[in-house]
Amino acid sequence: MNTLTKLCFRSLSPALAACLLSCGQEQKVTATPSTKEKFDTSTNEFLDLWNAGDAEGLSMLFAEDSVRVVSNDGQLPSVGRKAIAASFREGIRKFKTSPDNLLSSKISNMVEIEGGIIMAHGTFTVAGEGGFNGKWASIERNTEDGIEILMESAHVTESSLAAPIDFASVERVPTPTTTDYGNAAKFEEAMNRIITNYTKGATTGDATLIASTFTSDGIQIVSRQDEALHGRTAIEEEISASFSADDYTPETLSAKTLRMRKVTDSLLIANGTWQVADKEGQITRFGQWGNIFEIQEDGSLLMKVECAGAFVPAP
Repeated sequence: MNTLTKLCFRSLSPALAACLLSCGQEQKVTATPSTKEKFDTSTNEFLDLWNAGDAEGLSMLFAEDSVRVVSNDGQLPSVGRKAIAASFREGIRKFKTSPDNLLSSKISNMVEIEGGIIMAHGTFTVAGEGGFNGKWASIERNTEDGIEILMESAHVTESSLAAPIDFASVERVPTPTTTDYGNAAKFEEAMNRIITNYTKGATTGDATLIASTFTSDGIQIVSRQDEALHGRTAIEEEISASFSADDYTPETLSAKTLRMRKVTDSLLIANGTWQVADKEGQITRFGQWGNIFEIQEDGSLLMKVECAGAFVPAP
Protein backbone atom coordinates (compact mmCIF):
# COMPACT_ATOMS: atom_id res chain seq x y z
CA MET A 1 0.00 0.00 0.00
CA ASN A 2 1.31 3.45 -0.92
CA THR A 3 2.68 5.21 2.17
CA LEU A 4 1.16 8.55 1.24
CA THR A 5 -2.22 6.92 1.15
CA LYS A 6 -1.57 5.47 4.59
CA LEU A 7 -0.40 8.80 5.94
CA CYS A 8 -2.69 11.76 6.01
CA PHE A 9 -0.60 13.08 6.87
CA ARG A 10 9.98 14.76 26.09
CA SER A 11 7.27 13.25 27.62
CA LEU A 12 4.81 15.31 29.70
CA SER A 13 5.34 13.01 32.66
CA PRO A 14 6.29 9.38 33.28
CA ALA A 15 2.67 8.56 34.05
CA LEU A 16 1.44 10.12 30.82
CA ALA A 17 4.11 8.39 28.78
CA ALA A 18 3.24 5.00 30.23
CA CYS A 19 -0.44 5.63 29.68
CA LEU A 20 -0.06 6.66 26.06
CA LEU A 21 2.24 3.78 25.20
CA SER A 22 -0.11 1.17 26.57
CA CYS A 23 -3.44 2.55 25.42
CA GLY A 24 -3.60 0.36 22.34
CA GLN A 25 -4.16 -2.70 24.52
CA GLU A 26 -6.84 -1.63 27.00
CA GLN A 27 -8.49 1.47 28.33
CA LYS A 28 -6.05 3.48 30.41
CA VAL A 29 -7.14 6.35 32.64
CA THR A 30 -4.94 8.80 34.52
CA ALA A 31 -7.46 11.06 36.22
CA THR A 32 -9.34 11.44 39.48
CA PRO A 33 -12.51 9.35 39.85
CA SER A 34 -14.64 12.51 39.76
CA THR A 35 -13.03 13.65 36.49
CA LYS A 36 -13.49 10.21 34.95
CA GLU A 37 -17.15 10.23 35.98
CA LYS A 38 -17.69 13.67 34.44
CA PHE A 39 -15.89 12.60 31.27
CA ASP A 40 -18.02 9.47 30.95
CA THR A 41 -21.17 11.53 31.50
CA SER A 42 -20.13 13.95 28.76
CA THR A 43 -19.28 11.11 26.38
CA ASN A 44 -22.61 9.39 26.96
CA GLU A 45 -24.44 12.68 26.42
CA PHE A 46 -22.56 13.13 23.13
CA LEU A 47 -23.66 9.69 21.94
CA ASP A 48 -27.28 10.18 23.04
CA LEU A 49 -27.51 13.55 21.28
CA TRP A 50 -26.01 12.23 18.03
CA ASN A 51 -28.33 9.24 18.04
CA ALA A 52 -31.26 11.61 18.62
CA GLY A 53 -30.11 13.84 15.74
CA ASP A 54 -29.72 16.89 18.02
CA ALA A 55 -27.02 19.00 16.32
CA GLU A 56 -27.61 22.07 18.48
CA GLY A 57 -27.37 20.04 21.67
CA LEU A 58 -24.11 18.50 20.47
CA SER A 59 -22.62 21.93 19.77
CA MET A 60 -23.22 22.95 23.39
CA LEU A 61 -20.76 20.28 24.53
CA PHE A 62 -18.01 22.36 22.88
CA ALA A 63 -16.31 25.48 24.22
CA GLU A 64 -17.25 28.66 22.37
CA ASP A 65 -13.72 28.99 20.94
CA SER A 66 -13.44 25.33 19.94
CA VAL A 67 -12.78 23.50 16.70
CA ARG A 68 -14.20 20.33 15.18
CA VAL A 69 -12.03 18.50 12.63
CA VAL A 70 -14.12 15.64 11.22
CA SER A 71 -13.37 14.61 7.66
CA ASN A 72 -16.67 12.81 7.05
CA ASP A 73 -18.71 15.90 8.01
CA GLY A 74 -16.91 18.38 5.75
CA GLN A 75 -13.76 19.31 3.87
CA LEU A 76 -12.86 22.14 6.26
CA PRO A 77 -12.84 22.51 10.05
CA SER A 78 -15.75 23.96 11.99
CA VAL A 79 -14.82 26.73 14.45
CA GLY A 80 -17.22 27.97 17.12
CA ARG A 81 -20.54 26.52 18.24
CA LYS A 82 -22.61 27.85 15.34
CA ALA A 83 -20.35 26.25 12.75
CA ILE A 84 -20.03 23.09 14.83
CA ALA A 85 -23.82 22.73 14.98
CA ALA A 86 -23.91 23.08 11.19
CA SER A 87 -21.26 20.38 10.80
CA PHE A 88 -23.25 18.00 12.98
CA ARG A 89 -26.38 18.67 10.94
CA GLU A 90 -24.45 17.81 7.78
CA GLY A 91 -22.95 14.66 9.27
CA ILE A 92 -26.29 13.47 10.62
CA ARG A 93 -27.93 14.16 7.25
CA LYS A 94 -25.26 12.17 5.41
CA PHE A 95 -24.73 9.24 7.72
CA LYS A 96 -27.79 8.83 9.95
CA THR A 97 -30.18 7.75 7.24
CA SER A 98 -32.10 5.18 9.28
CA PRO A 99 -32.96 4.54 12.95
CA ASP A 100 -30.42 1.71 12.88
CA ASN A 101 -27.54 4.16 12.31
CA LEU A 102 -26.47 4.49 15.94
CA LEU A 103 -23.18 5.91 17.17
CA SER A 104 -21.10 4.18 19.84
CA SER A 105 -17.62 4.97 21.12
CA LYS A 106 -14.82 3.40 23.12
CA ILE A 107 -12.21 5.36 25.05
CA SER A 108 -8.73 3.90 24.63
CA ASN A 109 -6.88 6.47 26.71
CA MET A 110 -7.74 9.44 28.91
CA VAL A 111 -5.22 11.60 30.74
CA GLU A 112 -5.91 14.64 32.91
CA ILE A 113 -3.04 17.08 32.60
CA GLU A 114 -2.36 20.51 34.10
CA GLY A 115 -5.07 23.14 34.37
CA GLY A 116 -7.91 20.66 34.07
CA ILE A 117 -7.00 19.81 30.48
CA ILE A 118 -7.88 16.27 29.38
CA MET A 119 -6.27 14.47 26.46
CA ALA A 120 -8.11 11.41 25.15
CA HIS A 121 -8.43 9.17 22.14
CA GLY A 122 -10.42 6.13 21.11
CA THR A 123 -12.59 4.54 18.46
CA PHE A 124 -16.16 4.94 17.23
CA THR A 125 -18.69 2.95 15.24
CA VAL A 126 -21.79 3.94 13.30
CA ALA A 127 -23.93 0.80 13.15
CA GLY A 128 -26.57 -0.14 10.60
CA GLU A 129 -26.75 0.00 6.82
CA GLY A 130 -23.96 2.09 5.35
CA GLY A 131 -22.23 2.16 8.73
CA PHE A 132 -18.51 2.44 9.37
CA ASN A 133 -15.97 2.79 12.14
CA GLY A 134 -13.18 5.21 12.87
CA LYS A 135 -10.82 6.75 15.37
CA TRP A 136 -10.83 10.01 17.32
CA ALA A 137 -8.66 12.21 19.51
CA SER A 138 -9.70 15.17 21.63
CA ILE A 139 -8.54 17.88 23.96
CA GLU A 140 -11.15 18.77 26.57
CA ARG A 141 -11.36 20.97 29.66
CA ASN A 142 -12.72 20.04 33.08
CA THR A 143 -14.78 22.96 34.43
CA GLU A 144 -17.08 23.41 37.41
CA ASP A 145 -20.04 22.97 35.07
CA GLY A 146 -18.72 19.84 33.38
CA ILE A 147 -16.45 18.82 30.52
CA GLU A 148 -16.17 21.05 27.45
CA ILE A 149 -14.47 20.03 24.21
CA LEU A 150 -11.69 22.29 22.88
CA MET A 151 -10.82 20.20 19.82
CA GLU A 152 -12.37 17.07 18.37
CA SER A 153 -10.47 15.32 15.58
CA ALA A 154 -12.30 12.24 14.26
CA HIS A 155 -11.87 10.31 11.03
CA VAL A 156 -13.40 7.26 9.38
CA THR A 157 -11.18 4.19 9.02
CA GLU A 158 -11.21 3.77 5.26
CA SER A 159 -11.11 -0.03 5.28
CA SER A 160 -14.52 -0.01 7.02
CA LEU A 161 -16.23 1.74 4.10
CA ALA A 162 -18.33 -0.28 1.68
CA ALA A 163 -16.36 1.11 -1.29
CA PRO A 164 -13.15 3.09 -1.83
CA ILE A 165 -13.45 6.87 -1.76
CA ASP A 166 -13.84 8.31 -5.28
CA PHE A 167 -11.90 11.55 -4.84
CA ALA A 168 -12.18 12.42 -8.54
CA SER A 169 -15.95 12.84 -8.18
CA VAL A 170 -15.73 15.25 -5.23
CA GLU A 171 -15.98 18.99 -5.83
CA ARG A 172 -13.25 20.60 -3.77
CA VAL A 173 -13.97 23.41 -1.34
CA PRO A 174 -11.20 26.06 -1.55
CA THR A 175 -8.81 26.07 1.41
CA PRO A 176 -8.91 29.40 3.29
CA THR A 177 -5.99 31.73 2.67
CA THR A 178 -6.23 33.21 6.17
CA THR A 179 -4.91 31.64 9.37
CA ASP A 180 -5.81 31.97 13.05
CA TYR A 181 -2.90 31.31 15.39
CA GLY A 182 -4.35 33.13 18.42
CA ASN A 183 -2.20 32.79 21.53
CA ALA A 184 0.16 30.41 19.68
CA ALA A 185 1.38 32.85 17.03
CA LYS A 186 4.98 32.68 18.26
CA PHE A 187 5.05 28.98 17.33
CA GLU A 188 4.41 29.60 13.63
CA GLU A 189 8.03 28.96 12.62
CA ALA A 190 8.20 25.82 14.76
CA MET A 191 4.99 24.52 13.20
CA ASN A 192 6.29 25.24 9.71
CA ARG A 193 9.38 23.12 10.46
CA ILE A 194 7.19 20.21 11.53
CA ILE A 195 5.08 20.49 8.36
CA THR A 196 8.17 20.79 6.15
CA ASN A 197 9.91 17.77 7.66
CA TYR A 198 6.79 15.59 7.63
CA THR A 199 5.80 16.38 4.05
CA LYS A 200 9.40 16.13 2.82
CA GLY A 201 9.77 12.73 4.46
CA ALA A 202 6.50 11.51 2.93
CA THR A 203 7.41 12.80 -0.52
CA THR A 204 10.99 11.48 -0.55
CA GLY A 205 10.33 8.18 1.21
CA ASP A 206 12.24 9.07 4.39
CA ALA A 207 10.51 7.26 7.27
CA THR A 208 13.10 8.44 9.80
CA LEU A 209 12.41 12.09 8.97
CA ILE A 210 8.66 11.61 9.42
CA ALA A 211 9.14 9.78 12.73
CA SER A 212 11.43 12.56 13.96
CA THR A 213 8.43 14.90 14.08
CA PHE A 214 6.87 12.82 16.91
CA THR A 215 7.68 12.62 20.59
CA SER A 216 9.23 9.31 21.63
CA ASP A 217 5.81 8.23 22.94
CA GLY A 218 3.82 9.88 20.16
CA ILE A 219 0.68 8.37 18.65
CA GLN A 220 -0.28 8.26 14.98
CA ILE A 221 -4.02 7.94 14.24
CA VAL A 222 -4.79 8.14 10.52
CA SER A 223 -7.66 6.97 8.37
CA ARG A 224 -5.66 4.53 6.23
CA GLN A 225 -4.48 2.59 9.27
CA ASP A 226 -6.86 0.21 11.01
CA GLU A 227 -5.22 0.77 14.39
CA ALA A 228 -3.38 3.61 16.10
CA LEU A 229 0.42 3.36 16.20
CA HIS A 230 2.10 3.99 19.55
CA GLY A 231 5.65 5.25 19.93
CA ARG A 232 8.13 6.78 17.49
CA THR A 233 9.81 3.43 16.84
CA ALA A 234 6.57 1.71 15.81
CA ILE A 235 5.60 4.67 13.64
CA GLU A 236 8.94 4.61 11.81
CA GLU A 237 8.81 0.84 11.31
CA GLU A 238 5.31 0.95 9.83
CA ILE A 239 6.12 3.84 7.49
CA SER A 240 9.40 2.24 6.43
CA ALA A 241 7.59 -1.00 5.59
CA SER A 242 5.13 0.95 3.46
CA PHE A 243 7.92 2.66 1.55
CA SER A 244 9.45 -0.76 0.89
CA ALA A 245 6.23 -2.32 -0.41
CA ASP A 246 6.16 -3.54 -4.00
CA ASP A 247 3.27 -1.24 -4.92
CA TYR A 248 4.83 1.92 -3.44
CA THR A 249 4.55 4.86 -5.84
CA PRO A 250 6.16 8.21 -4.96
CA GLU A 251 3.69 11.06 -4.61
CA THR A 252 3.79 14.59 -3.22
CA LEU A 253 2.21 15.41 0.13
CA SER A 254 1.45 19.02 1.06
CA ALA A 255 -0.24 20.42 4.15
CA LYS A 256 -1.44 23.75 5.51
CA THR A 257 -1.94 24.90 9.09
CA LEU A 258 -5.15 26.87 9.57
CA ARG A 259 -5.42 27.30 13.33
CA MET A 260 -3.31 26.95 16.49
CA ARG A 261 -4.00 27.36 20.20
CA LYS A 262 -1.73 26.95 23.22
CA VAL A 263 -3.80 25.09 25.83
CA THR A 264 -1.19 24.58 28.58
CA ASP A 265 2.44 25.57 29.12
CA SER A 266 3.45 22.30 27.46
CA LEU A 267 0.67 21.56 24.94
CA LEU A 268 -0.53 23.15 21.73
CA ILE A 269 -3.36 22.07 19.45
CA ALA A 270 -3.45 22.80 15.74
CA ASN A 271 -5.44 21.80 12.71
CA GLY A 272 -5.32 22.16 8.97
CA THR A 273 -5.69 20.44 5.63
CA TRP A 274 -3.58 18.04 3.54
CA GLN A 275 -3.54 16.73 0.00
CA VAL A 276 -1.60 14.25 -2.11
CA ALA A 277 -0.70 14.76 -5.78
CA ASP A 278 0.61 12.25 -8.32
CA LYS A 279 3.63 12.81 -10.57
CA GLU A 280 1.45 14.71 -13.04
CA GLY A 281 0.35 17.08 -10.29
CA GLN A 282 -3.20 15.75 -10.11
CA ILE A 283 -4.73 15.67 -6.63
CA THR A 284 -5.47 12.06 -5.72
CA ARG A 285 -6.44 12.37 -2.04
CA PHE A 286 -7.23 15.11 0.46
CA GLY A 287 -8.52 15.62 3.97
CA GLN A 288 -7.99 17.27 7.33
CA TRP A 289 -5.77 16.93 10.38
CA GLY A 290 -6.22 17.97 14.01
CA ASN A 291 -3.10 17.26 16.05
CA ILE A 292 -1.74 17.69 19.57
CA PHE A 293 1.81 19.02 19.94
CA GLU A 294 4.22 19.10 22.84
CA ILE A 295 6.17 22.31 23.36
CA GLN A 296 9.87 21.65 23.90
CA GLU A 297 12.18 23.65 26.18
CA ASP A 298 13.80 25.35 23.17
CA GLY A 299 10.41 26.41 21.77
CA SER A 300 10.29 23.74 19.08
CA LEU A 301 7.34 21.39 18.67
CA LEU A 302 6.93 17.63 18.45
CA MET A 303 3.72 15.74 17.73
CA LYS A 304 2.17 14.03 20.73
CA VAL A 305 -0.83 12.86 18.70
CA GLU A 306 -1.41 12.98 14.95
CA CYS A 307 -5.08 12.47 14.09
CA ALA A 308 -5.79 12.88 10.38
CA GLY A 309 -8.14 11.49 7.79
CA ALA A 310 -9.41 11.59 4.25
CA PHE A 311 -12.63 13.36 3.31
CA VAL A 312 -15.55 10.95 3.10
CA PRO A 313 -18.46 12.06 0.88
CA ALA A 314 -22.03 10.95 1.42
CA PRO A 315 -22.64 7.34 0.33
